Amino acid sequence: MPPAAVKKFEKIISKHSARTLPLNELKDEKTLQLLKLIEKKRARHKDVVEVETPRRDEGKVVDLMEVLKKSLARKKRAA
Repeated sequence: MPPAAVKKFEKIISKHSARTLPLNELKDEKTLQLLKLIEKKRARHKDVVEVETPRRDEGKVVDLMEVLKKSLARKKRAA
């Protein structure tokens, strides 16, 4: 793209860009409405569900250095 066109687009973008955003545009109205509804239901004890978090299996921990040492020892014996 020619440099003149790039400068032209940069001027257009800067002309139509605002320096700061109005605070009312940054508010999340839907989240505020949802939080109000949650608090209202919690106060009435309606549709409140307590959820237990499932226990996670810790899984098997592998010592990578030990596995690497064994692998290298096997290769040395094979060689």
